Formats: sequence, structure tokens, C-alpha cells
Amino acid sequence: MTKLSDAIERGDVDAAVSEIVALGRGHADLEWTGPSRPRPAQLAAILGQATVINALREAGADLSTPGRSRETLAHLAALQGHAAVITELGRAGASLNAGDMDLMAPAHWAAQLGHATVIAALGEAGADLNAGDRDLMTPAHWAAQHGHAAVIAALGEAGASLNVGDRDLMAPAHWAAQHGHAAVITALGRAGADLNATDAAGRTPAHWAAHNGHAAVITALGEAGADLSATDLSGWTPSLLATERNHPTVSTALLEVEKKAGSEAAIHYTAFLDRRSRQPADGGEPRPTRSPQH
Repeated sequence: MTKLSDAIERGDVDAAVSEIVALGRGHADLEWTGPSRPRPAQLAAILGQATVINALREAGADLSTPGRSRETLAHLAALQGHAAVITELGRAGASLNAGDMDLMAPAHWAAQLGHATVIAALGEAGADLNAGDRDLMTPAHWAAQHGHAAVIAALGEAGASLNVGDRDLMAPAHWAAQHGHAAVITALGRAGADLNATDAAGRTPAHWAAHNGHAAVITALGEAGADLSATDLSGWTPSLLATERNHPTVSTALLEVEKKAGSEAAIHYTAFLDRRSRQPADGGEPRPTRSPQH
């Protein structure tokens, strides 16, 4: 192991930077790698040493060549949640969009693992947050599947699309519903995602929640104003699926949402009638209410 790699591995950033300056541009030790040993830049990315990344850039070190699985420095930083390294790599012009062997970009890795700060840093650096992997899944799909509501919020704030369909036309909301992540459904709703999107079989997120028995997701969908009575291409509604799959808690949740919606509608209608009763026919001032006569 070289002095540079040793300093980086020990976390001695000052010593590492001093060694980089002493070695000078183009020195072989800037790219040294041994059996199963990463390059200095890879080590720095993994350990979150943005200052070392900057020093390596100034010394002309390679910040672009991917590893054996086509992972870039940005992938390694995203894996460990190092937003500062992402920012530094962006300044250095390193690739933030390259795909690994499964065409997953650094944003996919960060979303899958719940690193919302990395998503924000990637967005600020101009990375593509809508890229699809081998199955056309975006970072939002991976965040939704793994229950990372904070990542969904970060993606929404960065302007990423939350409605893109994968190869089966499943949107992030479908994946969240399928896996029972009610908090993600709420985050998607707040970010303006379409909670009534249909997949290739005409199923909405509510269908997936009902099919898999996720009553909390049904409640979250109802609170977000989603349609819980849509019919898929085979004629199934969420209610029919809940009954067929023997999910009584889902059936109860559907009834509760329907009951609440009915109560709210009744309240609004009563208020509407009350306003109408106060409005004179000629459009003048509302009629005053009268107290009961004694």
C-alpha cells in the first residue's frame, strides 16, 4: 500500500492532501491499486473525503474510470450517503448519470438506500433523476418500493417525475401500495403524484393495496383523495379484491373511507343549502336569520 492510500484509509485527510501535493501531477501513486484494493479516488469516495477528491482532481487523477461492475465514484459516494462528495464530483465534471451493470445510476443507489441528502445534491449538480434502469424503474420507483418517504420528498423538490411507469407501467405509487408503505403514499400525494395511475392491467395503487392486504395504504390513499372504486381491465375493484383475498381489514378501511367521504359530502351539501336559503332571489343582501318566536 502507498502512503497516499494508507492516509486515506486511516481517515487522515490532511496527510492525504499533503501527499497528493508532494507527488505532483501524473504520479503513478495517484492511481495505485492492488489485489482487491480500490484506487485512491475510490477510497476517498467510499469514505466521504470530498477534500481529497478535490485534491486528486487538481493533481489530474482519474475520476471517471468505473470499477469492475461499472460503478463510478458517484455510485460509491451515493452508496454511503456522502452528499459532499457528490457535490465535489459534480464540480469536477465527473459523470453523475452513468449506469452500472443493471443500468442503475447513482440516484438509483441513493434512492434505494434512503439517502435523501444525496438525491438533493445530485439534483443540484444537474444529474438526471428520471433515468430508468434495466426495468425502466426510476429513482422514485426504488424509493417507493423500499419505503423512503424522505427521498420521495427530495425527488419532488428537485423536480423529478413521480408518475413515470416502469416496464409494466407501474408508477412509484403502485410500488408503494404493493409493499405497504403508507407514508410514501402520503409523500407522493403531497408532491402532486397521480395516485389514480393505472398499470398495464388497469390496476390503480388501491388495487395493489387491496390485493396485498395493506389497510393503512387504503386509508392513506383515501385521505389523499384517490379513487378507491376504480375497475381494472379484468373487472376487479379494490373492494372485490379485498373480499376475494380475504383481507377484512382492507374491506373495513374501504368502508371507513367511504363513510367519511359521505359524511363530508353531507356536511358540504348542508352548508350549500344553508347558503342558498340566505341568498335572496334578486341577488341582494342575504336574508337575516330569525330567532324562534316565543
